[in-house]
Amino acid sequence: LATTVCHTTPYTIDTTPPFVNHVKFISYDEASYDLIVEYNFSDPLSHIREVDIGLGKSSRDVFVKDWHRHDNLSHVVMHFRIPDGIPTWIKVRAINNVDLRTSSHAPSPLIVDVTPPIAGTVHDGDTYSRDQAFQPVGDRICATWKDFHDEESGIGFYLWGVGTDMDTDDIVPFHEVPHTQHAACAELNSTLQHGTTYYSTLYAFNK
Repeated sequence: LATTVCHTTPYTIDTTPPFVNHVKFISYDEASYDLIVEYNFSDPLSHIREVDIGLGKSSRDVFVKDWHRHDNLSHVVMHFRIPDGIPTWIKVRAINNVDLRTSSHAPSPLIVDVTPPIAGTVHDGDTYSRDQAFQPVGDRICATWKDFHDEESGIGFYLWGVGTDMDTDDIVPFHEVPHTQHAACAELNSTLQHGTTYYSTLYAFNK
């Protein structure tokens, strides 16, 4: 009597959704609109089958761009123009081979800002909001400023310098000033010349 026995391939029950390890924003090109996102999901039983990418106005929606499926399980380059000035959350959803899903998002929203900061007013002297036309000392020079702002991404930092003409820095070389600071002074190695006019120049950079 001959007997033939057949077995199915191993069959594993997977009732757990994928695990989220991280979602990381890498870069966004404001000229080509290419968004690069890196992510790491894991599923020790049925493994990751595919990944959805979406963009939301909050961490709980995909109102900016609905879910779009990708088969790259580590990163994606997505061509999409993100609206200017709108905080946009990068959403990622992993799907395993039994169609269980886990979604996550980047730690903070992305804000696209293609416009420069709005210029305020720069005053000579060390008294805030008051412009000084003359000063009695020649070994120190100061400036204060106000009303610089950027509605989309905020002010990142300033560059301040002083020169014998506008937009020059032959007296005080341009150097970075924190965005929380609204005044700066420099001690000079050489004495300012009597009767000479000097110019403070301030550049504001957004984030």
